[in-house]
Amino acid sequence: MRVTQYSVINPYKQNLEEIQQRRYENQLRMSTGKEILSLGDAPEKIAPIKKLTSLISQNNEYIDNLDEQISQFQQTENYLNAIADKMEKIRQIAIDGTQVGNMGNLSVLGNYIKGIITDIIRDGNADYNGSFIFAGTKTKAESFDPSIPNTNDMPFELIEDEPSENNPSGLRIVFKGNQEDKILNKDQKASEVVNTKSQEIFGENGTEAFNQMIALYNLVSYNPDGTARGVNDVLTVDEVNKMNDIQKRIADYSYTINQTTSRNGARANRFQILRDQISEENLRLEAYLSQKSDADVAKTALNLSKDEYALQYALKVGGNLLQNSLFDFIR
Repeated sequence: MRVTQYSVINPYKQNLEEIQQRRYENQLRMSTGKEILSLGDAPEKIAPIKKLTSLISQNNEYIDNLDEQISQFQQTENYLNAIADKMEKIRQIAIDGTQVGNMGNLSVLGNYIKGIITDIIRDGNADYNGSFIFAGTKTKAESFDPSIPNTNDMPFELIEDEPSENNPSGLRIVFKGNQEDKILNKDQKASEVVNTKSQEIFGENGTEAFNQMIALYNLVSYNPDGTARGVNDVLTVDEVNKMNDIQKRIADYSYTINQTTSRNGARANRFQILRDQISEENLRLEAYLSQKSDADVAKTALNLSKDEYALQYALKVGGNLLQNSLFDFIR
């Protein structure tokens, strides 16, 4: 009796386990949407699928980098526009200072110029996500050269030296960054410079435009003998000519900044176009990957339904097979 019983039960158990396994795998396919659940399902498809998945992941990293850089380009443009506007204000003050009606207000104009210089320095010290925008590759304070005066851990700083004949205020700007390029890999094959350097805005060494603005401040605020101007002090003819020369130089720097802003905008446009191209490529790759790896929902649902019926039938058959009691085995 035992031999006969086991000869029936063992094949039944194997069939039941196979049905349950098929049912479980089809349930997984329905829930995950993936046809391949293990390496053994389709070994020949694993390598192409892995390659596609890796390429899509790499493209997503490029898209994230491009999005981040496009945002920084936009931030850079905002600060460049702000600096250009403030330079234009200083230039206009220089023009107004030569007018007869403003001759008695030179000290007031001087204070106004100094305030705008301070505002431009603040814009020059702008950062994006904690990294200085216009400091070259020295994007953190800890990278500054310790031999350069530094009391505020910012790329640009207005310091006051001893007054001299050529600089009665003693004011000067120090720049602690550098003029090196920051390179970003745009995709697998191309890279591009992405930073706007201080010399593109403020001229040689990143400070020449400030030298002109300080020269204008000194001219408006101090007499030729180095004493501070009083309420009734006026400019001489030579000083008016000097002021006109300075305002023309400042106008040139303002024009240069506008050109730099245009280049920054062109970079942003190129990056946006590339970002859109990579996104479109990913859509095509994902569609192809779906063909390779996604489950056929209709087919899987039909197989799952078959497995359910098979399992119910097997359990019913098993109930009939196992109706024998313990006494049937001990007789």
